[in-house]
Amino acid sequence: DMSIAIRSMASVVMSLIILFGTSWKLTLAMLGVVPAASLLASFMGRIARRVGKAFQDRLSDSSNVASETLGNMRTIRAFRHGEELMSARFGEATDATYRCGRQQALIT
Repeated sequence: DMSIAIRSMASVVMSLIILFGTSWKLTLAMLGVVPAASLLASFMGRIARRVGKAFQDRLSDSSNVASETLGNMRTIRAFRHGEELMSARFGEATDATYRCGRQQALIT
């Protein structure tokens, strides 16, 4: 809405006038640091969102493998290597979840 944009611009201009009146050196330092910090925070937020989604997807994959295995236990036991195969699939899925979780922990 146009009125909100005008009000926000007026607020920014008035804030800068007051800040320059209080301490022009500190205001100049702030004008150099705040935009850079805002850009960095925005960039890190996008990365964290993408990694968080990947983590949720890997966690869902692990849950699906576990659910599928437990739901079809008779069929899995009927095959000679069924348990080992499903155990390996679950291990791979949980390892992928762990790797994604570690990456998410490093970012956030």
